[in-house]
Amino acid sequence: MADIKDLSIFNRSPNGMNKIKKQSSAKNETTSPSKSKLDVNDRIVEEMPVVTIPKNKTKKAKRSVGAPIKNHDRSHSSMQPIKLSPILNSTSRSMVEKYETGLNKDELLRKGLDLYIKQNLTKEDKIDLLNDVTRDLDLFREKHPTIEMVDEEGEIIKTAKQIEDDTINDLRKRWGIDN
Repeated sequence: MADIKDLSIFNRSPNGMNKIKKQSSAKNETTSPSKSKLDVNDRIVEEMPVVTIPKNKTKKAKRSVGAPIKNHDRSHSSMQPIKLSPILNSTSRSMVEKYETGLNKDELLRKGLDLYIKQNLTKEDKIDLLNDVTRDLDLFREKHPTIEMVDEEGEIIKTAKQIEDDTINDLRKRWGIDN
């Protein structure tokens, strides 16, 4: 390392790089076994050809890239991080790690909001909130459309409209709004 100035790596002439390559090849030659040390068994192994048997092509399920989709309605996925206060961030992280291990932070906070809405808002306030949320979700879905649920053969299991209706009905149920 101390001889780096003498190698002239950064000059236009490749003298330094040639010197490095020579040292590297000399080092490789000293570490590789010499031909005289090889015995008969090693020569036989080197001469045997490798035969590969082609596998039968099997039909594999189509794999998509990325994390598996939990819910096809993209309104359930977080698009940007939420700026939380340190106490709320710490509390939600600890709750997810210790007590509610089946949830992530987003689901835990959604569960807490659902419980608050169910217990503290009147029926009229819940309906007004649901209308506001529905309007916001419609705006969101213009940019990020809902994904249709499709099986492996490409047949549609649920349409985007059915998935969106299920989301609204799920909110109604969680908030305690009777139809």
